[in-house]
Amino acid sequence: MTTLPPQQPTSPATPVPVDPYPNKALAVLLTTIVGVVTQWLSTGHFSLGQEGATAIVGAVATLLVWAVSNFKRRGF
Repeated sequence: MTTLPPQQPTSPATPVPVDPYPNKALAVLLTTIVGVVTQWLSTGHFSLGQEGATAIVGAVATLLVWAVSNFKRRGF
């Protein structure tokens, strides 16, 4: 008869923080696109003065939201 040694209790794995709203960056991106298209349609032309500036700021905001969300998810 083979006897097995008693098993050592295993410590539970540290839970990884889960972002309850993982689509924040997607929401910022879609809001930016809708804002740029609305401005473009209301002015009739695309210019860096208004629509381009909104697109650039929206892209930066999207990247920042994504970076902060992933930064928090990694638990730093």
